[in-house]
Amino acid sequence: MAVIQSRRPRRVATQAEEAAATSATTDVTPANQQFHPSAAKCWAYVTVSAGTPTLVASYNITSITDTGVGDLTITIATDFASANWVALAVVDSNMVEVAARTAGTVELKAFNFVPALADPGAYNFVGFGTQ
Repeated sequence: MAVIQSRRPRRVATQAEEAAATSATTDVTPANQQFHPSAAKCWAYVTVSAGTPTLVASYNITSITDTGVGDLTITIATDFASANWVALAVVDSNMVEVAARTAGTVELKAFNFVPALADPGAYNFVGFGTQ
């Protein structure tokens, strides 16, 4: 005799459920995965050649602005809920600091080892938080 198993359809997490990150019984779709607190909300890879930065690859980034030597402002397409989010940055052959952060922008400053502002070979940036 064959055993018939009852299969209930799985329920897909809503955006709010994904952001709350508390359910262990709902499924996540690719469209909602980005709302989980552990997901990167934005990232950018920016190269610098002869003092000119170029946005080479990105996610959820509208634009970059060359604010000066070693000073780059990144504009985020979908703003964070507040300025209280995590901005991580690394630059090639220099030191970097997150100089300013709002819900929709981040300013990165790169320094050589003197320390003085200096253009790096590239900026690598990622942001985590609630949007």
